[in-house]
Amino acid sequence: MSKTPAGHRMPTELLLEVAKWMDDRTLSRLSCTCKGFRDEFRDQLRERAIAYAMPTLDPQSWVDMIVPAIRKLHNPGDDITAIVCSFFSDIISDQLSEDLEDELEAFMPRQPLYDAICHSQYDTVERLLRVGGVDVANGRNYYNEPMLHIAVELGHVEAVRLLLEHGADPNVEDDEQVRRALDIKPPRQPRAAIYRLLLDSGAIPNSLLCFGIHVLDLKGGACLLLDAFESAGGTGLDEPGWWEIFSSAITGKYRNFLEEILDLRPDLVQLSSEDPVEQKVTLFDEAVKIARFQIAALLVRKGAPLQDAPPDYYFCDDKMRRIHVPYREVWKALFTRAPEELLDALLERPELRDYEFKDAIRERASVMHT
Repeated sequence: MSKTPAGHRMPTELLLEVAKWMDDRTLSRLSCTCKGFRDEFRDQLRERAIAYAMPTLDPQSWVDMIVPAIRKLHNPGDDITAIVCSFFSDIISDQLSEDLEDELEAFMPRQPLYDAICHSQYDTVERLLRVGGVDVANGRNYYNEPMLHIAVELGHVEAVRLLLEHGADPNVEDDEQVRRALDIKPPRQPRAAIYRLLLDSGAIPNSLLCFGIHVLDLKGGACLLLDAFESAGGTGLDEPGWWEIFSSAITGKYRNFLEEILDLRPDLVQLSSEDPVEQKVTLFDEAVKIARFQIAALLVRKGAPLQDAPPDYYFCDDKMRRIHVPYREVWKALFTRAPEELLDALLERPELRDYEFKDAIRERASVMHT
């Protein structure tokens, strides 16, 4: 409680007029030391904080900035006509020529929040967000990119956390590519932590397929994908392209992802696709076709379906016995010269527990490998 008599205090209107002439640092210091000033001008201080953290450019600012930049690119004697000025005054951020961006950067006022995020100055990020709140957290740079997207793309986990804690919209979209934060692929090391923060804040990707591709090489990637799928429930978003995701995982040898997701969703091992030549193509077929035999063995152990073989799937052993191979998968493993690991996984399946010619098949395989 101030001991200064009310009649001796500076009138509110005069305080406000004085505040208009203070720079941001002086105003901030005064508001920190003078509780009465801070309480009296809470809204005005917040507006100043927002304007300081995330300054914007009006059309006239673009003219004042762009024309000197154009002049710098031309000879001093070149005529920058009023028509050119008018044309550039209508330019918006997503239409800026890439050739001009570097020149324009030098003319743009700095955006302290953007700079702090880019340079990992998290104390500054937190101070600006604490004062500016949700308006600053949802701010954009001069190219209309959300601050959250910038932090995600840079892989700055702490900046992402601070922005979300202070009210950044986890599903905000940029104007140029119509991306959400979960559609962006951060650097690999912080990617899982960033995706977890976003998912826990209610983020949903625009494309579950693309998100699935982005998590294939991550520890816990299957959990992230299934959480995103669950979060998207009821939003009308298409189900992930499971076949494309599994095909990419097989091609890229992402065994850990496959093992994890099949533990969580064992039904997905039944996935298949239609092929004009082979008709039904299973995950096992896909793996064997590109010689991913270890992954094929994993799929067999996880319960990949075995398809009955036709009568002509047989060979003759050294005793001239006709040995019928009961399943297409066993036939493929045998005649593609797959490693023993795959053949062992197949012959251990319950469907082949009582098959009497296991030894004959193993002997045939050993002959083919010599």
